[in-house]
Amino acid sequence: MKKLITNICLDKYNKKQTYSLAKHVKSLERLNIQSSVFAFTKSSVFSSLIEGSGIDFDSYLFNKETGHKSREMSQIEDLIKAYQFAKIHPLNYKNVLEAHKILSTNFDILPKYKGFIRNKEVRVSNFYTTVYTGTIMSELENELNLFFSDLGKLLQKKTHSYNEAFYYASMAHLVFVKIHPFAHGNGRISRLLEKWFLSRLIGDVAWAVPSEVNYWIKRNKYYSNLNLLGKSYNEVDYNKSSPFLLMLLTSFGLSKKYYSI
Repeated sequence: MKKLITNICLDKYNKKQTYSLAKHVKSLERLNIQSSVFAFTKSSVFSSLIEGSGIDFDSYLFNKETGHKSREMSQIEDLIKAYQFAKIHPLNYKNVLEAHKILSTNFDILPKYKGFIRNKEVRVSNFYTTVYTGTIMSELENELNLFFSDLGKLLQKKTHSYNEAFYYASMAHLVFVKIHPFAHGNGRISRLLEKWFLSRLIGDVAWAVPSEVNYWIKRNKYYSNLNLLGKSYNEVDYNKSSPFLLMLLTSFGLSKKYYSI
């Protein structure tokens, strides 16, 4: 049976990754912020910045304090709610749809695209050309079923090494964003899904990993690593995944200012 979330690059990943993950996770646990609103707020602000939001973290805090409201502020608040929802709900197909419904509440899209998989072909474009074409409609439902079947099997496994936990979380992020199941919000939900999955393997400390901050700072690399795999879902080559998969680990190399208020 076809698998999507595979160990195709795990050996290469294990050889290339140089972080002492147990040490870093324990250090993060000592900061005691993993269950706070702060972690969800940072995740949401920086994940939104990746998608073109004009509100940075200081601006968000100022707007929050002064009561300033805007569509972009509402979208960040919705994403915070989606992270909060994920923290207390099982990771499965139904709940991912619900998380998308929450985070897309204030998107300028039709209601039929909020919390529902798309019913049209989708392309990712820049100012000049099409960068990526998602799964074609005739294959979308099948690919999603395969994805969540793989995800469920990984979640059922009793123990994962830290290397495996971070590898499969990154792979889930990568595969889901390549499937591109929604009309809008695929990046936000894929980054949320990565952390949601990681939290089920290593505990709530996962929510404090500043992955969204890391991807924002290294956003050019983030997108170039995604583009390495091919320009359409049918030609995606997961053998080229290592540069993207290793990025999550580099979140531990960020300055301490990204971990504390």
